[in-house]
Amino acid sequence: MGRPLTLTVEQAGRALGVGRSTAYELVRADLIRGLHLRRRVVVPVAPLADQLGVTVEELWRAIGDD
Repeated sequence: MGRPLTLTVEQAGRALGVGRSTAYELVRADLIRGLHLRRRVVVPVAPLADQLGVTVEELWRAIGDD
């Protein structure tokens, strides 16, 4: 099965090397893109990888979700 097209905010924070609350602050400040799905917030993988200047696979390796 393929990987999802979105990350949790916690996973995005792990990729950025920041904690959960800082990751949510970055989404609130529009410094990283977040999608609000009712009460849940997710971060699209491709735009985050582009913003970081890495490939999607490199991003998945960085967060360690194999």
